Amino acid sequence: MRTGRLLVFVLLCFLMLTACGDDDGGTTTTGTTTGSSDTTAPAVSSISPADGATGIEPNTTVTATFSENIDCATVSTSTFTLKKAGSTVSGSVTCNNDTAVFTPSGELAFSTQYTATVTTGIKDTAGNALSADYSWSFTVRDGIWGTEEIIETGSEGAEYPQAAINADGKAAAVWKQWDGLAYSIYANVYDGAAWGTEEIIDAGSGDAAYPPQVAINANGKAVAVWDQWDGTAYNIHANVYDGAAWGTAEIIDAGSGDAYTPQVAMNADGKAMAVWRQNDGSVYSIYANVYDGAAWGTAEIIETGSGDAYTPQVAINADGKAVAVWQLWDGTTGSIYANVYNGTSWGTEELIEAGSGTAGQPQVAMNADGKAVAVWRQNDGSVYSIYANVYDGAAWGTAELIETGSGGAASPQVALSADGKAVAVWQQWDGSAYSIYVNVYNGTSWGTEELIETGIGDAASPQVAMNADGKAVAVWQQWDGTAYNIYANVYNGTAWGTAELIETGSGDADYPQVAINANGRAMAVWQQFEGSSSTLSIYANVYK
Repeated sequence: MRTGRLLVFVLLCFLMLTACGDDDGGTTTTGTTTGSSDTTAPAVSSISPADGATGIEPNTTVTATFSENIDCATVSTSTFTLKKAGSTVSGSVTCNNDTAVFTPSGELAFSTQYTATVTTGIKDTAGNALSADYSWSFTVRDGIWGTEEIIETGSEGAEYPQAAINADGKAAAVWKQWDGLAYSIYANVYDGAAWGTEEIIDAGSGDAAYPPQVAINANGKAVAVWDQWDGTAYNIHANVYDGAAWGTAEIIDAGSGDAYTPQVAMNADGKAMAVWRQNDGSVYSIYANVYDGAAWGTAEIIETGSGDAYTPQVAINADGKAVAVWQLWDGTTGSIYANVYNGTSWGTEELIEAGSGTAGQPQVAMNADGKAVAVWRQNDGSVYSIYANVYDGAAWGTAELIETGSGGAASPQVALSADGKAVAVWQQWDGSAYSIYVNVYNGTSWGTEELIETGIGDAASPQVAMNADGKAVAVWQQWDGTAYNIYANVYNGTAWGTAELIETGSGDADYPQVAINANGRAMAVWQQFEGSSSTLSIYANVYK
C-alpha cells in the first residue's frame, strides 16, 4: 500500500509540473521560451542598405533585422542612429517583431557616406541586450540632371530669371515678363516634385525694370525684390511668399530718388536683408532694409562715400548678421567697400581692397559662423584679374589675387559652406576663347585655379552655389558653334566632375542661375529663345 500511495503521489506531482510549468515563471509561445530561461543575446542577422553599398537612393530607409524578436520599447533614435560625418541625422524609428526601421526626416545628401548604428540599448523580449554596438556604412548616389521644362506659359518675352531652393527641395523662381502693357514680375513655386502655375506678384502699373531677386528659407518662405516705375521714379518693391501664397507687393525704400539693382538674402528664421542703390539728390548711395520675419523696417543708408555707389550685394546668416559689398566710384577709380550688420545695426563701411586699378563686380557669401568671403575683378595695370578677401567674423583680412591667367577675367561669383570653405568661379580669356575657371578656399587659403569646362566656344555668365557640406554646382552658357547652351559641373566636396549639357533647346540659352540645398539637390533656371522665334521663355532643370 505504501508503495502504491508513493507512486500515485509522484504521478500527481509530475502532472502538476507539466500543467503549471517551471516555478521560475517562464512561458512557452509558439516554440520560443522567454523570461530568465532565455539568456542568449540577440544579434543582427541582416541589414539594408548593405554594408559598403554605393549608389543608394536619397529617399532610402535603413533597416536592421535581428535573430529574434526584440523589445520595441528599447528601439529609439538613441539606440538606432544614422550619422553623416559624425553628425546625427534626424529621423524616426519603427519596430515590428524582429525588425527595426530608421526613416530619415528628409532626403539624404548626394555623394555622401552614412553610418548606421544599432546599440546595446536594444534588447530582446527576455531583456537580453545586443552584445556590442553594430555599425555599417553606405553611400548615396550622385545626383542626376533631369530634363529641362518650361515653367511659364506667357506668349510674350520672359527674361532675367532667378531661383532659390531649400533643404526640402522646394524652390521659387522669379522673372520679368511683358504682359501686353508693361513688364511685370512673375513667380512660380516648385513643391519638391513639380512646378505650379506662374503668377504676377507685383501690383504696379509701370514697368518692372531690373531683374528680380529671390531668396527662400527652410520652411519654404520666400521673398522677392525688384525695382519698378511708379510714374515719377523707380522704387524698390518686395513681396513675401508665406509658404502657401504670395502676399501684396510693397515699397521698401524711403527715398524720393530713383532706386535700382536690389539684392536680397534670407535666413532660416525668415529674416531677410535687402540692399540697393538709390539717388539721394546728388549721388547714388547704398541703402538697406530688414524684414524681421513679419514686416519690413525702415530703409537706411549704409555708406557715406562722396561718389556714386554701384552693384550692391548682400548675404545673411542664421543669426541675422549680414554683410553687404559694393563698388564706389570716387571720380577716378572704382573701389570695393563692405559694411557688416551685427544683427541689430550696421557698422561703418570700410575699403576691403588695396589695389590702384579700378575694381568692380563684387560678390559676397556668408556662413552660419559669420564668416564671409568677397570676390571682385580688378585691373592690375594690364588686365582685369580676380581678387578675394575673407571676413573672419570680426575683421576683414588682406585682399589677394586668386587666379594667375594672362587673359582678362570677369564676372566672378562666390559661395561659402558651413565650415568656411568657399568656391569662386569666373570667366577668363585664354587667348582664343572665354573659359570658366574656379578656385577653392579650404578655410585657410586659396588653392590653384582650374578649368571646369572643355568646350571649344566662348563660355560666359558663370554662377555657383554651395551647400553647408561643401558641395557645389556651377552653371554657365557656352557657344557650341550654332547656339549658346547651358552647361553645369558639380563639385562633390573634393573634386569637380565633368561638364555636361543640361538643356536641349535649339535656340540660344543664356542668363543661367543656380541654387543648391543641404542635400545637394540643385535647381538651375535660364532664359531661352524658342528656336527661330524671338520669344524668350523661362526654363528649369533639377539635379536630383
